[in-house]
Amino acid sequence: MIQDRRLLTNLTDSSGNTQFHRARAVRLLDQCQNRLQTSDGVLTMYRLLAQRREEVRTSEISQNKKGKILEPGFRVIFPTVTPAAMPGTLHLTEEGQVPAP
Repeated sequence: MIQDRRLLTNLTDSSGNTQFHRARAVRLLDQCQNRLQTSDGVLTMYRLLAQRREEVRTSEISQNKKGKILEPGFRVIFPTVTPAAMPGTLHLTEEGQVPAP
């Protein structure tokens, strides 16, 4: 519900133009790149990446009656990570942070 309100605001607020969203994206990218300057930051972002990969693998759109879109056993798209990633556990904030669950 909160995301619906944010989407509505982004679509109807005239200050939320292309320039605004571009600046917001650049700010997030800069913050993420700064975060990746430390080994702790790299590990944290890698955990988020592994979770995103697991979310893709388990999503409804990735399922197919004839097999998985990601073709396990044929082509390794995403490597297996240990410990296993749990979908929905981590998220990226607008400040480029990944808060502990």
